[in-house]
Amino acid sequence: MNPPRIALLIASAFVAVTAAPAVAQKMMQDAKPSLSRSEEAKKNDALFDQEFRNRRDGDSTPQAKADPWAGVRSEPAPPATTKKNNARN
Repeated sequence: MNPPRIALLIASAFVAVTAAPAVAQKMMQDAKPSLSRSEEAKKNDALFDQEFRNRRDGDSTPQAKADPWAGVRSEPAPPATTKKNNARN
């Protein structure tokens, strides 16, 4: 091969390698979804937020503590009897 062809080949490869990231970035920008929301979606979000606030703020009565192991436990053991020993060893 003669030198002008090699130089042209190297220059073409350089342009292709440096342009590839820009092309990929442009493709990703075109693929982004629209950030605008429809009126129905906005209304649904508002209803969801309102329901969340009602449940969060409206229930001020304390709940009874739940025992998740209640069905597994057996009856409590009777209290242990201890002997009082006043004698010293």
